[in-house]
This record gives sequence, C-alpha cells and structure tokens, in this order.
Amino acid sequence: MKSKQILFFATKEDIEPIMKIIEYNHSIRYYEMGLFDERESSTYNSVLEILNFGTPKNSDWNKDLRLMAMPKGIPLVTRTVPQVKGGVKYAIDPSQNQTSICFQFGGIYNEGILLAGSCGTAFINDFSLEVFKDFSSHIKKEFKKIDNFYVGEKAEEKLKEGWRLVTNEKLSKEYDLVFE
Repeated sequence: MKSKQILFFATKEDIEPIMKIIEYNHSIRYYEMGLFDERESSTYNSVLEILNFGTPKNSDWNKDLRLMAMPKGIPLVTRTVPQVKGGVKYAIDPSQNQTSICFQFGGIYNEGILLAGSCGTAFINDFSLEVFKDFSSHIKKEFKKIDNFYVGEKAEEKLKEGWRLVTNEKLSKEYDLVFE
C-alpha cells in the first residue's frame, strides 16, 4: 500500500482558509497524537480551537504538534503501551484508527524561523483519500511549489525577506528551503 503525503510551508494566514474549507466539506474531529499518561487526548472540532495555532512550540517538526483527523462518528481507539519501568502509557495514532489522516501545521516558530508542515496517510480508504485529495488540491492550487514543498503566499514573502524555512532550526542552513 502506497502512502500519501504533501509537505508545505505556511503561516497561519496561508493555511487557515484552506482548513476552514476542509472542515466545512468533511465532518471531522482532531486528536492530538502521541504517547500519553491518560487514555484521553486533546480533541478539537476545528484547528481554530487550538491555542496558538500556527505557532509551533518546538523548532523541530519531529517534535511539533501532530493531529489525527477522523470522521466525527467514529470513536477513537487508544493502544495500551506497557513501559519498561512499569506502568502503561496510551498511544493515540493511526495504527488502530486507520480511517484517519494526519496533519502537522508548523508555522512561525519565532522571528526569522518558519517550520514546515505536512499532511498524510498510510491507510487508503474513502475518508483518508477524500480529505487528502481535497486538502492537497487546495495546497497545489494556492501554494507555489519550491523543491519538495508547497509554499503559501505569506510563507514565500518570509522566504524572500530572508527567513529560514526549515524542518529543524538546529540543522545547518544548507538544509533550509531556498529559491532555485
């Protein structure tokens, strides 16, 4: 099975109108992904409910907030993960929630640094394909492709102003997105 993924750089102003369309077209709920002490995860009916949406807390996209979107009518399934030191943690991820699609939005980390985002799914089903197709068609139509990334209008302005567009601020500048 081939996964689907699209990579992008966007400010909140670039991505918010697209997400409003996605949320209007698809009845979805977002769950924060990760390994947690509690069975419950932060849930959102809209990305606009997320405190500081478009402002990542970490400069490495591997540590940025990741969200799993699922149809509102499907219950979330958590996995129990025994810990070596004892006890358990609870995993919230697509492995047991295959009717889902994952988002990471990135955004302005701090002055001069814009963190990348992504959307993707490893599970091919009607919901995942429909949301991915809807999202990626808007991104491809409204953003400019530079290298392997689609870049929103405001993000492109930041790039032209000399901002670093990165997947990880700590990597050397040779890994930054640049105009060809």
